[in-house]
Amino acid sequence: MEKMPPSASVPQVATASATRGERHWLRSTMLGVIGLVAIGLGYYLLRGNATNGHADDSGDDPTSLKALLFRGWNKPDLAIVLSGQSKGFLQECGCSHPQKGGLARRFNLIQSLKDKGWPVVPVDLGEIAQKGGPQAMLKYETAMKALDLMGYKAIGLGEPELLMPLTEALAHSSLNNPNPRPLAANLKGLEKGNTFFDDYNVRPYEIVNAGTLKVGVVSVVGSRVSEPVEEALPAELGIKFLRNDKVLPGVLTKVGGDKTDFNVLLYQGLEREAKLAAKTLHEEHAKDPGVAGVHLVFCLTEFDEPPGALTRSQDFPNTSLVTIGHKGRYAGVVGVWRTPRGLELRYQLVPLGPEYESPAGKEKDNPVMALMETYAQRVKDGGFLSKYPRSKHPLIQADKRFKDAYYVGSEVCASCHKHATKVWKESAHSHAFDALVKAKNPRQREFDGECVKCHTIGFDYLKGYNDPQGAAANDMPLKEHNELLRHVGCESCHGPGSEHAAKSRNADLYPLINPYRASGEERDAKTTPERKQQLHEQRMKRIDIFCQDCHDSDNDVHWGKTSFEEKWIGRRIIHMTPKSKD
Repeated sequence: MEKMPPSASVPQVATASATRGERHWLRSTMLGVIGLVAIGLGYYLLRGNATNGHADDSGDDPTSLKALLFRGWNKPDLAIVLSGQSKGFLQECGCSHPQKGGLARRFNLIQSLKDKGWPVVPVDLGEIAQKGGPQAMLKYETAMKALDLMGYKAIGLGEPELLMPLTEALAHSSLNNPNPRPLAANLKGLEKGNTFFDDYNVRPYEIVNAGTLKVGVVSVVGSRVSEPVEEALPAELGIKFLRNDKVLPGVLTKVGGDKTDFNVLLYQGLEREAKLAAKTLHEEHAKDPGVAGVHLVFCLTEFDEPPGALTRSQDFPNTSLVTIGHKGRYAGVVGVWRTPRGLELRYQLVPLGPEYESPAGKEKDNPVMALMETYAQRVKDGGFLSKYPRSKHPLIQADKRFKDAYYVGSEVCASCHKHATKVWKESAHSHAFDALVKAKNPRQREFDGECVKCHTIGFDYLKGYNDPQGAAANDMPLKEHNELLRHVGCESCHGPGSEHAAKSRNADLYPLINPYRASGEERDAKTTPERKQQLHEQRMKRIDIFCQDCHDSDNDVHWGKTSFEEKWIGRRIIHMTPKSKD
């Protein structure tokens, strides 16, 4: 990369290539990366297989990856911790191991850096909230409290927060809380003389002192986010945005007046848009050194998995770009050192895996864990389980003759389907609800609808788990109705079974309650083996997609490790009668 002369406002960022010492650092870094890959590969090869096609609960690998992180780093003059796009994920669900993410683990990462004596400045890009759902506001409020506990001073505002709408989100989290401060330099209403959003604690930028360095943090919302937000919200809410290229030079001039040493731009836009902004700001600074230069641009990404390096370009030679992935699985750490040639930057992507769990017996050292217990208690006390919307099951939608169908529980099915029941009882599905009851850190998952939906029968549908209409149809109290529908049972896949239980010989129901049965063409002896295999693979794919409603990449990290057919047949989830040839 071509080197550019240092400027008065932007100390030159050293690139890793020129000196012998830097080449040694590069080799060390590459060895560290190779080591991480090797350990990770070894872990995946050695760990136990998931059983019965369910989320794997095998033991965690004892090897700690933490020892390989920050290899070759001396104490930096500044450590910027990056997070963003967590999308309402407060914690890993715990249904499989080793999952990544969680606010409590991020707290432990930040604390471990502080324990080294590093000056730490955490910043969050935004998209902290999830889009919709009964618990969205409570989760956002909880996340903001967690960020405060971690020492965050500045955060961006993402689309989910803006659509809550923003004023409601701010009223819950920022109105009376100085930290973390929401930033949005191009939000209309922050102009000189207008105090509307200022009263809600929103500012164009924030200055943070860390060690011997002064850090400027600025945030803007790019057009990719601002335009759909403006269209979606009623005009009377006043959520409007100015063009960021018209706002940023003036804001960065003010930042420059504060004599900052390192400046971060939180850019609510994808990398392509952020690169254009970085190029423009580089040119603005070149024309007028009074416009503070930006050293780091942190922007949105469409991908869950982030790259492990900063992006550089000759269009903005003293600025680095970074993304951090989705759902809080990773944090990024940018180390900054003063050198005779200017500032040197190094970057470490940190997977927030089990290595950052609080050791048993030391949970009290992590205040975020106590916060999560409070969150779980508030979910229970607030009766959020009853606030989830329900829809008609596809079986009922498909045929109006079955509009009165309701859930009866797996024990009713067991009276006829003895072989299927035996297979089911030998699987983890038959005691799935117990995992919620036994969960710790936090407890009381059985009252959290985001967990309950995958551990009970029919929670998303009318007359399913925790629906008084279902209890009335079964002529029993809601508590007893819920006991019938605990765990993942027959009706989780086959739909409400009352009509089939009443008229088991009604053939009109068969295609509706068993939509994944082999078709007549697949079972026909005249069908060629090649065509049979094609039809079989298509059917396996459809069932796989259905199962991934719960066994998605967040909840079951091993689902894609083996073929679905191996899970479905080889691990005995399939429950055809022994006499069947299907």
